[in-house]
Amino acid sequence: MAFQVAYAAPEAPAHYDYGYTVSDPHTGDQKSQQESRRGDVVQGSYSLVDSDGTKRVVHYSADPHNGFNAVVSKEGVAVAAPVAYAAPAKIVTKVAAPAPIAYAAQAPLSYSAPAPLSYAAPAPLAYAAPGPVVTKLAYSAPAPVAYASPLVTKVAAPLTYAAPAVAAAGPIAYAAAPSYYH
Repeated sequence: MAFQVAYAAPEAPAHYDYGYTVSDPHTGDQKSQQESRRGDVVQGSYSLVDSDGTKRVVHYSADPHNGFNAVVSKEGVAVAAPVAYAAPAKIVTKVAAPAPIAYAAQAPLSYSAPAPLSYAAPAPLAYAAPGPVVTKLAYSAPAPVAYASPLVTKVAAPLTYAAPAVAAAGPIAYAAAPSYYH
């Protein structure tokens, strides 16, 4: 789908007519406006109902020679809205005097510096190399089975395994990490 865009020539004078009317019986709002422009000359008017019940009408025009001019007129007679008034009832209330407020001086504040922090390094750990542990494993050949060739022809030397032994030279000491005050 192709669109064609039409551009107004820059030398073409502006030309429009505009208007609206509002008449709302629910709120009592009544207003209107109309305006037209031909080149550099604008003419229009608007009207509205003011709070005193009168209709204000403004006719205006603007052009390069005279500038902006407006003529304001009012139609109708201002009517003061009736004010509902009721005399206040006579109210007499007896109020007791407030009790005196007691005040006690606050005890003086005192401050003491925090206790100095101390740190104890942990005791060194001791490590002893594992002692020799020798375990001999015995191996016996399985019962002979009739095959074309023997299952085992040689048996390796006995296997040995040593688990490391860890021994502490003494109790391990722990000191809590220091806490800092901000």
